[in-house]
Amino acid sequence: MTDGHDFTVLCVDPATDAREATIAAFRDRADVRAVGATDIAGALETVATADVDCLVAEYDLQDGTAFELFEQARADNPNLSCVLFTDRDHADIDSAAFGETVAEYLPKGGADTHDRLVDIVSNTVRNRTQVGFPLPPDEDERLAALHEYDIADLSAVESFDRLSELIASHFDVAVCFVGLVDEVQERFVACHGADWETLDREDTICTYSIVEDGVTVIENVQADPRFEYNETLKQLDIRSYAGADLTAPDGSIIGELCLIHDEPRGYTDEELTELQLFAAEVSEQLELRRRLDTEHGGTSE
Repeated sequence: MTDGHDFTVLCVDPATDAREATIAAFRDRADVRAVGATDIAGALETVATADVDCLVAEYDLQDGTAFELFEQARADNPNLSCVLFTDRDHADIDSAAFGETVAEYLPKGGADTHDRLVDIVSNTVRNRTQVGFPLPPDEDERLAALHEYDIADLSAVESFDRLSELIASHFDVAVCFVGLVDEVQERFVACHGADWETLDREDTICTYSIVEDGVTVIENVQADPRFEYNETLKQLDIRSYAGADLTAPDGSIIGELCLIHDEPRGYTDEELTELQLFAAEVSEQLELRRRLDTEHGGTSE
């Protein structure tokens, strides 16, 4: 979302008149930036170089189909909204061949079609209706607070490694990590007991923790219906989970301090209170490092 606009739409259609008509429908809105492309290659180039929030595509493109475009574009931008805006009848579209690809469908034609398209795009972008995981109500503010921290710099600070080792030993768990949750990934500032660096946000338990109040405890992850088909968690042998919120000074939840074990287990009320105290200490350390970096314009050791 750039150039003073709320969001950017990329209209992909090989037919010049149809493409320009779609672009014009969005350009009537002062809060929307609309650009065009004729094929998958051109669309992917635009997505890679511009801040595109939504793809609106005709089904039949010069070098493939809209679903192929959606799949390739989402490989690098999983949260990209997609709308199939086509002359093709829904019954003639082989959507089953593209598995779990999520897209809105709107047929062309009709006096108010472009108005409906603008409404659909606005809804999918503003409300993130195609995102495959829960979002906190303050997601934009939360991300703004998170972006104040240099995650790569924080990952090089040994004190977080020492803290995660100490906490893992204190609770006698296999893994303890400090994870910060950005738009599409969870990034690990420290991870004792494993060598995880990032995980896709849709695969993490922390994406659920940041929308829940207090400490989140899942005694048996594989028995929780939210993660029944999560192959990533199974491959990492995550059987139990406890996560306490990491907060910025404004109260935004930017990540979680987590305890992971390779077998189901619970925690006493005293242990959960201790985990919250540790999380408060980690939050203070994160903020201290952020302030030092801001004041000195570089890495603090």
